[in-house]
Amino acid sequence: MALGTVNVAGVMQSDIEEVKQDIQYVSNLIGEKANTGGTVTEGTVMAKLNALLAKFTSGGVGIKKVQRGTFQEKPVGGSAENDITITISEVNPEKTFVILRGGATSGYASSPSVTMGYLKKLTETSFTFAGARGSVTVSPSMISYEIVEFY
Repeated sequence: MALGTVNVAGVMQSDIEEVKQDIQYVSNLIGEKANTGGTVTEGTVMAKLNALLAKFTSGGVGIKKVQRGTFQEKPVGGSAENDITITISEVNPEKTFVILRGGATSGYASSPSVTMGYLKKLTETSFTFAGARGSVTVSPSMISYEIVEFY
């Protein structure tokens, strides 16, 4: 399918055959499972795609593990420390984040303040929740958590 004229003056038949061979070589690589060894700096495009596919299908990229659970915070009141440590399956803290939902809140606008709890520490096998503190006693709340670890 030609969209215009092409000047082929001076082109030798051997040049045309060489281009055809190059096109056939590239065409043969598309979908070739055995073309591997792709890295950031080495390998054909198909080798690079095969390397990416291998990582995706073997779990080598993205989310490795998600852990979910709940716990009840300790009653809130005063300035006493009320940390809670939760045991989890082993994670790499450098590739992990924690989502916390819930916790103590103050009852109304003019009530004494209550400070929400927060993630105090994350280790390979646990996390510590620094419980809420306040100038009034508030009933304990349920906290839900998600721990997301990446490859």
